[in-house]
Amino acid sequence: MALRLAKPPAKFWLALILLALGGLLTFIEQRDDPTPGPVPSDTAGEPDFYLEGARMTRFDAEGNPYQRLETPRLVHTPVDDIIRATTPDIRLYDDEGRTWFASSWACSLVERLTYLP
Repeated sequence: MALRLAKPPAKFWLALILLALGGLLTFIEQRDDPTPGPVPSDTAGEPDFYLEGARMTRFDAEGNPYQRLETPRLVHTPVDDIIRATTPDIRLYDDEGRTWFASSWACSLVERLTYLP
């Protein structure tokens, strides 16, 4: 005489699928976390903050944007109060409504945008 086991209910299979899916998504999420780069060092001293994948917009007194900067790394040093960016893509807006595009291997932001040689 053969012994038959009872067929598991649909709720059991649904719970099992949800647990497996949750485990898979947890594994995928942990794999995709980017590790931050090393803390930048500069001749001006240790930075107080740095941003990775930064987009920055500067506005004039009327609230109109006049500079936009997109860079993979932005570093601020408090000793000289300068923001330095590596490989930035820059948009400058003039008084006549024109947009100027610029890119560089490095730049610094003080009062005005300056390009490093």
